[in-house]
Amino acid sequence: MQKDVKVMRRKPAPTKAISTNRPETAESHGVTMEAKGFEMATYRIEHANPPEAASVGDEGGRRDSYMVAEPDRSESTPTNRAGHANGSATGPEASTSASSTLVETVHLTSLEQDELLGEVAFIEGTPLEVRYVAEGEGCAVRELSRELLWQELHRDPVFAGNVFKNIAITLSVKCEEICWRLEEMASEAASSGWRASWRLNQGKHVQKFALSQRAAVKVQEMLGVPREQELLHSTTAAFDHMSIRVHGHLLIYSETIAFYAKVFGTQVKKVLPVRTIVSVLRDTPATKEMEAAIEVACMEDALIFSNIPDLKEACEAINEVLKSAQRAQRGAKTQNFEFNDKGREAARDALEHNPRSAKVLQQFQLSPEEWLDFLQREAQSFMYNRGEAVVRQNSPCDSLFQIARGCIRVEKSTSLGDGTVVVSRLGPPAVFGEFFFLMGDKVNSLTSFICDMDGTELYVIKPSSLKPYLESNPMMPVQLYRYLATSTAHKYRVLRETSGFGITPKGAGTVQVSMEETINNPVFLGFYTRFVRIEKPERLPWLQFWQAVEEFRVTPASNAANKLAYEIYRDYISDKAEHLVPMTPAQEKGLRAFFAKRLEGPLARTPVPSDIFAQAQADIFEELRLHTYDKFVGSSHFNGIVELKEREKEVPTIHHFYYLRRLGVGSFGEVFAVRKKDSHKRYAMKIMSKEAQAQMSRRWAMYVRIESEVMAALNHPFLVNLNYCFQTPQAVFMVIDLVLGGDLDDFQKRFRTNPATEDMLRFMSCQLVSGLAYMHGIGVIHRDIKPPNVLIDEEGSLRITDFGLSLKLKPGEELYDRTGTKPYMAPELHLASKSQKSGYSFSVDWFALGVTLWEVCTGGLMMPPPVQKTVNALKHGEFLVRGNFEQVSMGAFSANPAFSNLSKDGCSFLAALLHPDPLKRLNTQNVMRHEFFREINWAAVRARKLQPPWDTETMRQLAAKRLDEAFEQRRTAAKVLGHLMQKEEMQNVSNFDFVSPRAIMEEYLENVYQLRAGPQETIEEVNEAEEAAS
Repeated sequence: MQKDVKVMRRKPAPTKAISTNRPETAESHGVTMEAKGFEMATYRIEHANPPEAASVGDEGGRRDSYMVAEPDRSESTPTNRAGHANGSATGPEASTSASSTLVETVHLTSLEQDELLGEVAFIEGTPLEVRYVAEGEGCAVRELSRELLWQELHRDPVFAGNVFKNIAITLSVKCEEICWRLEEMASEAASSGWRASWRLNQGKHVQKFALSQRAAVKVQEMLGVPREQELLHSTTAAFDHMSIRVHGHLLIYSETIAFYAKVFGTQVKKVLPVRTIVSVLRDTPATKEMEAAIEVACMEDALIFSNIPDLKEACEAINEVLKSAQRAQRGAKTQNFEFNDKGREAARDALEHNPRSAKVLQQFQLSPEEWLDFLQREAQSFMYNRGEAVVRQNSPCDSLFQIARGCIRVEKSTSLGDGTVVVSRLGPPAVFGEFFFLMGDKVNSLTSFICDMDGTELYVIKPSSLKPYLESNPMMPVQLYRYLATSTAHKYRVLRETSGFGITPKGAGTVQVSMEETINNPVFLGFYTRFVRIEKPERLPWLQFWQAVEEFRVTPASNAANKLAYEIYRDYISDKAEHLVPMTPAQEKGLRAFFAKRLEGPLARTPVPSDIFAQAQADIFEELRLHTYDKFVGSSHFNGIVELKEREKEVPTIHHFYYLRRLGVGSFGEVFAVRKKDSHKRYAMKIMSKEAQAQMSRRWAMYVRIESEVMAALNHPFLVNLNYCFQTPQAVFMVIDLVLGGDLDDFQKRFRTNPATEDMLRFMSCQLVSGLAYMHGIGVIHRDIKPPNVLIDEEGSLRITDFGLSLKLKPGEELYDRTGTKPYMAPELHLASKSQKSGYSFSVDWFALGVTLWEVCTGGLMMPPPVQKTVNALKHGEFLVRGNFEQVSMGAFSANPAFSNLSKDGCSFLAALLHPDPLKRLNTQNVMRHEFFREINWAAVRARKLQPPWDTETMRQLAAKRLDEAFEQRRTAAKVLGHLMQKEEMQNVSNFDFVSPRAIMEEYLENVYQLRAGPQETIEEVNEAEEAAS
């Protein structure tokens, strides 16, 4: 056949490729066509076909040839030859994008001398679905037409059997190479840390021991640490014991941290099992005056160890111990990964594509009767239950398996065992183990085959079973080899189609994070931005455009906002833009015309509408979702989001907090200022005794649950938000935002001598309207808006609190119970009656807001005249009717000096809130459109971008109320709540435990007290280091 083989020379493709590692094999498996003695020839295989690349076979085109790679005999430059010798060649790439402008290719494998090209198309009789590209000078192939090869196959069955056998072996090797790539993806995903600024750059710590081995064993016995625990590190340290600083040894075991010292013959011992340790932190306020110190926060106490000479190594050892304990607590030491949704969809499409074999090869078709007869004679039947391993990764095997019933899961584990990729699942009548069987000897498996269903039955065939047929029925082995070649071609196609997609942690389907949530969450957006910057740099300008528009959207109307708008136009839209973003011609024309008029002339300083880029931003958002988000979810960058979402399941306990100061005491219980031990973030903790609650009402559990459910549904910058809920048998605990600036009832007194300006009223109104409109938008009614229930935070912003009377309403639902604080109750609330079908809804909150703002403007000295008239009537026991409620006249504003600073729009706003008819009163739908707010950017309001109008002295007073505590003020639950724990144990409140996703994110962003080995790194520094490494 040598004279029928045509040598085709190809120049390298100028496109960049991704290198891959190949498993070492003793020899190339293919039809050898005497091409020995030449330098290595390499081809890259890819799906896409850029026009500038020189290719042997085009994707989608039919190639009636059978090819073998060989080097070119023509002269090549030494540089190219050296490049091949250094193994810089790259392998197959598969297209994964339907984009007409940017073609994405995926590296599948590299082909070297004597390896086969086009075997899948040949064995299945289908067009090429990949592209073969020369990777360097001196590459050539020997091409044999399909007709000539068919003739040879029919003439010599032995030769045909060898061809089919080698094709099956070659495709098996290529399948394994793709699995190697999946292993690399799993290794990267499993090893990626979720807190970029919290993790160490180093790997396993360097062990150092300040004690000799004999002394360490003796100390371990004295401390009572079990002998099976390994000593990972020992060092010297100082510890404050009974007002005396003692020096001794800090010992870090696999499950314990201990301190041991001798002082005047007295032993000082501290043994801290890891399970009792909440966190170990550096550079906290308690350690800032100490040298080389760490703070160990335990459930019952907080200890500080200082003067540690090898602090870096000690921190690394403690980190290993804590991480190991966390993994054990979560019950999983490895992560399981599967193809993402797009990858699974591609696999289904490939499975549905069942090409018919070339008709000319029908002679080699193994009939079902022959195959069943062969199985009955030669195969053994085995039964497996779910979870049992048929073949373990790296274990030897020489058998062929066919699934009679049940399911087999194919897995690929990382070399470190910290990640497993679920490659595929096989059902009857699939076969596996072709490579073992064809090699004729025991070969180590590169994947695991695990039973995925109880009662799975497998037929097992040994290579020796073919020997009797070589003489009695020589066509039988040929047909079997052809069947195995077709089977491996089918598997290769599925893997090839899915290899361009990412992998996701198994069970990650339960962690559903939408594109909207990702891009609106600053932490998630950081992970996503890093993915786009590294993996999709061509889309980075799109994301930068979206972020720039978002910054402009939340910037109050000003020269700064105009400057941002002009920069966005210049960088992304104008005809001179460096990064043009895709948009419709109409959008582009309209925006260019708009800014052309404003760049010069009288319109240059007029405010640019905040929604000018809204449609373009929405379109770019959809483009990012289409081209990047599925890949992001399947990448290792998404693991940080998964880990943070998993932390939402970790409900804290009373031992996870320091108790700093008692803020208040009431009939319901106590309120403490607390600090969370692991992040040092401060909160307010509302502690309610179950016994005291039960004495006030038999339905106390229902009331507590309703309040927690309402607060759990809220998350807004102008509300006092709920962060955690948990309980003990004696009490329930609600951890809320800590707001220390006082309430509006006290704050309003400053306006008695200096009336509030219109800017002050607008600032307060904006924040309260934003908070109330948000509550009503999700169906929550407050029912108790008043100055004591509005707090001032340290930044001068208002926060609505006290949701004890709040309820979540269904659409169209009305309430009939008369509840609230009488001066702030709307007329329809006073007249509510279920028998007369006279109910109320969200409108009562707007009336209460009007009363509150009126009271604030007067410094708390008076109520609106109609409200004061109603209060007087109630004091005299009068029965209220609809005629008791009057409209506030505009004259009431002009007659009162407290409103001297307000414009007509300001007075009109207050009057519209106080209208006695709820149908004519301002409501959730129209309040933001009132003329009083005509220049307000509500997105900027919610983003807290409005500057407080308070004077310097007011801001200084608010800042002075901040909580600064000394270490001695930190008390643990055992010291503060001991009396509470002695009360009677009562029933648990159902569905009460809660963890706020916002709290997790804020603790992640604000934590600066992390345990670390070296100097603190910023998120940006860690990202830069990782990018350089990648």
